[in-house]
Amino acid sequence: MGPGGEQVTFSLTAVDDMAFVYVDETYVCGTGGVQPAGSATCTIPILYGNHTLEVFYVDMAVVGASLNFNVTGPSIVVTPGGG
Repeated sequence: MGPGGEQVTFSLTAVDDMAFVYVDETYVCGTGGVQPAGSATCTIPILYGNHTLEVFYVDMAVVGASLNFNVTGPSIVVTPGGG
């Protein structure tokens, strides 16, 4: 990207049924609908600094819930929070 930021990759795998990723309240990627386990991966440029990451997950069935989430980038530091 350049001196002010870097490319960051978000991966959602084994998603049954829906998951969405937002960075700073902006939709980045996701899966939707009642479905067997699916996946979504996206790479976006992000400026250096602190950002808010939100992952929303919904399972529409009684059984079979699953979600794997990963974020990677050269200088990513994840600090769990809540709200």
